[in-house]
Amino acid sequence: MTATNHALTGAVIALAIKQPVLAVPLAFLSHFVLDMVLHLEARDLPEKWVLRVIGADLLIGNLLAIMLPLILITDVSAWTIFLCMVIAMSPDYIWCWRYVLIKDKDRVFDEPMSWFSHIHKKVQKQSLRGAWVETVWLIGMVLLVKLLID
Repeated sequence: MTATNHALTGAVIALAIKQPVLAVPLAFLSHFVLDMVLHLEARDLPEKWVLRVIGADLLIGNLLAIMLPLILITDVSAWTIFLCMVIAMSPDYIWCWRYVLIKDKDRVFDEPMSWFSHIHKKVQKQSLRGAWVETVWLIGMVLLVKLLID
């Protein structure tokens, strides 16, 4: 999933669970569950778009993580929402770092990596067709955030 969808899922978990002790680990686990769902594979995009799409998505996801907790009117702590959003995105920060270091979209998943990255790579179910799933998920998460704050 995109960082944006991971972040919004983290917000939904925070708003639904309300208890940081439960919400934060669930937000982290949600990352891997979402990665098992068919989602967009940025490496399948034309070369000139790969880093642009990844960069824009990370920017949007991180801006959401900062802004959403500040603008939501809810009984859930803004810190809980923020932390769940960042934690839900956090495993993908490793891939971003690898893209920056390796600079070759085709080698990012082939170069030596940690056991954690190996597990993360194995759960991925990616395709360009996953963009449709990403879009539906985005709409669903936005609607759930609205529902949970009303």
